[in-house]
Amino acid sequence: MNRSVRVGIIANEFFDETVGRMGGFGWVAAAAASCLRSRPDLVKSVEFLSGERARGAESEVVSHGLPLHFYPRSADRGMLGDRFDVLLSVDYRPSYHPIVAAFSSVPWIMWVNDPRTGEDWARLSGLRVPARELESPQGTHPIDCTSMRRWRPRWWKRSRRVVFGVTASSLGQKFKAAYGFEAREPLELLPYPLRLPFAPAARKSERPSVVFLGRLDPIKRPWLVFELAERLPDVEFVVMGRTHFRPPRGWEVPSAVPSNVELLGHVDGETKWKRLRDAWALVNTSIHEALPVSFVEAFAAGTPVISCQDPGSLVTKFGVFTGRFDGDGLAGVPAFVDAISSMTASWSLATGRRARHWALETHSEDAFLDAFRRLCDRAGARTAARPGK
Repeated sequence: MNRSVRVGIIANEFFDETVGRMGGFGWVAAAAASCLRSRPDLVKSVEFLSGERARGAESEVVSHGLPLHFYPRSADRGMLGDRFDVLLSVDYRPSYHPIVAAFSSVPWIMWVNDPRTGEDWARLSGLRVPARELESPQGTHPIDCTSMRRWRPRWWKRSRRVVFGVTASSLGQKFKAAYGFEAREPLELLPYPLRLPFAPAARKSERPSVVFLGRLDPIKRPWLVFELAERLPDVEFVVMGRTHFRPPRGWEVPSAVPSNVELLGHVDGETKWKRLRDAWALVNTSIHEALPVSFVEAFAAGTPVISCQDPGSLVTKFGVFTGRFDGDGLAGVPAFVDAISSMTASWSLATGRRARHWALETHSEDAFLDAFRRLCDRAGARTAARPGK
C-alpha cells in the first residue's frame, strides 16, 4: 500500500554555519529537506544524520528546524529505533558507514553529487596557495570512497536495496572509478530541487558585473578573482562566500582589495538571486567541480558562466570555457581576462534565455520529487502516488 515515508538525510554538512561549513553538499541536504517537507502527502517526516560531529556539538541538535543526529562510529541502531523508511545520502563518504550499517535493512538512495576519481585527487594534490608552495591546502587530502565496495556484499546479502541517483548524467562515467564497483542498475537523474523566486532581469546591470559564488577556500582558488579585478578595472566583481579554512592550509581575503571588488560574505535568498540575475556572468575559478549548484543557479537566473571547468559541456553551451589550468591557476588568468572582456563587449541575452530554459527544465522541485518517488519505489520504500496519477 502506498504511503508517505519517513526520510533520513545523510550528509557531512548542512548549509548551517552553526554546525559546519557552507558548501554544496550542505546546500543539497538543506534544499532536499525543505522540498520534501513541502509535500506531507509524500513525506511524513525528515531528519538529518551525520557521521561527523561538529566540534562542541551535542549528539543531537536542530538545523533548519529539523533534528540533526551525530552518529559516533560505535553507533548502533538502538539510538533511533525504527525511525526511517528510506535513507537519502548526499553522495558517499566513509563517515556515513556507521549510519548505513546501523540501518542495514532500510532502503538507501545514494545521491551522486561529486564522484572523485584517482585522477581528480591527483589534480587536487597539485593545488597550492600562491606564496605557500610547501603547504598542502586543506580539502585536498584524498578520501577513499572505494571503501564502499567492502560493505556492498553485506548489503545485498541482507536483501538491502541500494539505488543511485546522479545530479548530472555525465557523472555516471566516473562511478566505478570513484566507488570501486559498477552500479547494478541504470543511474537515474536526481536533479537539484531548485526554487526560483522570480524571473530574470530584462536588462543586466549598467556597469558590467561578474559574480563569484562559492566558498573562499583553496579548492575554489578565489585569489584568481582578485587578480582578475586588478586587470579589469572597468568590471565590478561581486564576491559571495566566506572562508572556512584558515592559513597556513587555507586562504584568507587580503587586507587590501581592488576598489572594483565588493565582498558580501555568505548571502542567500533574494540577495543572492538579485546579484545573480543582474550579473553579466558568473565566474568560476575552481580546480575541480562536478556540477556546482552555483552553475545551475546562474543559468536559472539567465546568467552565463565563465569557467575553467566544463561539466557535461554546459559551460561551452551557456558561457565560455577557458580551458583547464591546474596548480594555483595563475597561468589561466589571461584566458579568463579574454573571456570576460569578450562577454562584456558582446553580451547575448539569448544565451541567458537558453541557459535558463535548460535549468528550469532539468532542475526544479517538481523534477526532484518525481525522481525521488521513482527511486523510492525502486528501492522498495513505496510512496504515495503523485496527485492526478
